[in-house]
Amino acid sequence: MWTRHIKHWQRILVAALIFSNGLNPIIFMEWVDLMNLCRDQAARRHFTALFRLFERGEYSRAVYAFDMTNGRYEYLDGSPAYYTNRSQRTTQTKNDEMNTTAPHTTERITDETTPQN
Repeated sequence: MWTRHIKHWQRILVAALIFSNGLNPIIFMEWVDLMNLCRDQAARRHFTALFRLFERGEYSRAVYAFDMTNGRYEYLDGSPAYYTNRSQRTTQTKNDEMNTTAPHTTERITDETTPQN
């Protein structure tokens, strides 16, 4: 949904998208001024501070965005961000627990009452 004045978290997401795709922050800030996306100077300073933090690498593994060149989600340091669905995470955890608590044996289980041929 499009809104003219974007809020705090939306500014972080937009700045991450711009940074991860290599767009010049100065050109982006000129576009922000042209489109009047910042309600006040504090929002404009927030964008500027985010770009400075991203360039220093302080949030390189905390935020990820879609990289249009590679066609995948990447952290700000360029490493791929993989997402596992919650249902797959719980299934994988249950399978791991089953494998660690009940080791597989290769012995043949036979009933003592059944005669062996």
